[in-house]
Amino acid sequence: MRAGNWMRCPECGAQVDDSYKFCARCGHSFEPGVGGQSQSSPQLRREGAPISLIVVSVVVALIVVAAIVGAFFVQKPNEVLPHQTPTLVYTERSVEGGIRITLLGITQNNVHWSDVRISLSGDNTWAEWYPASADLDGSQRVTASYGSILLGPASVSLSVTDLEGDGHLGSGDFYDLIANPGFSSLTTYSTHLLYEPTMEKMGTGLTFVG
Repeated sequence: MRAGNWMRCPECGAQVDDSYKFCARCGHSFEPGVGGQSQSSPQLRREGAPISLIVVSVVVALIVVAAIVGAFFVQKPNEVLPHQTPTLVYTERSVEGGIRITLLGITQNNVHWSDVRISLSGDNTWAEWYPASADLDGSQRVTASYGSILLGPASVSLSVTDLEGDGHLGSGDFYDLIANPGFSSLTTYSTHLLYEPTMEKMGTGLTFVG
């Protein structure tokens, strides 16, 4: 270690080693011909580093917030939102004592049977049933039966069959409307599924004659 001499900086008055080319406090140059120009010292450059770190942190935080907000509003595929009514495609065929409505497709795959009500109208009267998902959950091709409702002179009962047994509406699921003593051949009947959250029909419905 050498024993150096000291001098004072003409710019700020700081005491510095006479071997220094720049003032450690203000950056004033001691080089001949450079004059009073000052340059950023290592100490000043180090003090500027936290500012860039703060800027980077803010940018990263904004990106994370934007990603969270975007994920909240973007709808997942085949996911039905409460304000959207799914659409059904179905067909019908005659069965003993009534009619069978078979689902051919649905635009969303997470609709529970408890999200819908089944309606039947005819002869200036109407009836509705409220299937429960719990009745159709547990095993494949499970059927739940629901009580009879008077529709004109006939007593009509409902049974719902869930092929997957998961409590959700799916392709191939069906429901039977059975009338005792039978649907009238002089009456035009209409049946449809109503989506509970929006109270809208899930399709055009089906019309048949007894």
